[in-house]
Amino acid sequence: MCAALASLCFFSSCSNKSEYHGLNILYPSQYKILYADEESDSLVFETYDNSELYPLANWIEIIEGSSYDVTYNNRMYVLVSKLSFAPNTTGRTRRGAVQVNSYEYSSAAVYCQLGCLNISHPLPDINDPTQIPDTVSFDLTVDAAAVEDSICFSVSKAWTIDYAENADRSWATIDKTGGVAGDGSVLLTFEPNTDMQKRTTSFVLKSGGVTNTINVIQLPVGGDL
Repeated sequence: MCAALASLCFFSSCSNKSEYHGLNILYPSQYKILYADEESDSLVFETYDNSELYPLANWIEIIEGSSYDVTYNNRMYVLVSKLSFAPNTTGRTRRGAVQVNSYEYSSAAVYCQLGCLNISHPLPDINDPTQIPDTVSFDLTVDAAAVEDSICFSVSKAWTIDYAENADRSWATIDKTGGVAGDGSVLLTFEPNTDMQKRTTSFVLKSGGVTNTINVIQLPVGGDL
C-alpha cells in the first residue's frame, strides 16, 4: 500500500554544532491520493543542503523551472511548485514517488493515482474503506417506482457521457451528453419498473482520457434484488 512508501524524516548535526544537515518532506506528509484525471500537484520539503529530485515512475514529471527556495529560521524550505502526472487510463490504482536526495539523506514523496474519476454520486463500491482500492465500480440502485436520479462528479477536463455499448436504452435517459471541466451532474430519468425482475443499464463517463462506467439498477416490484 501507499503507506509503506511514506516519507522518512532525518535530522542531524555535525560534531562542531555549527553546521546542520537534514531532510524532511512536508507535503505530502505521508502520501497523496489523486484521481485518475488529476494532472498536477506539488512537493514541499525542507533541507539545509543542496538537493536533487528524481521521479520514480514514468507517469510523474518534475516541471522544469517550477522550484524555488525560501530561507526560514536557518532552514532552507524548497518548494517544487508543480509536478505533472499523466492521466491514469489503466482502470487500476497506481503508485509512484519522487525521490529527494540531500547531503547523505534520501526520502520519497508518494503519490497514489486512482483509476477512477471523482464521482460523488453514486459513491464507488469499496470492499474495505480503510484501504486504498486497486479498482472501484459505480452502481446506482433505484426503486421500482423511481422516476429520476443523478450522476454527480468533478473533473479536470471537458467530459462526455453516453450509454455503454449494448446497454438497455428503453427505460433510462440522460438530460445532457457533455460539459466543461469542473463540477458536473447528469439528470437520469426512468420509466417505472412494473416487472418482477430487476433491470440494468450502464453509462460511460469520459474525461481527460479516463473512462468510468456507472451501472444503474432498478429494483423490481417488491423491491428485492
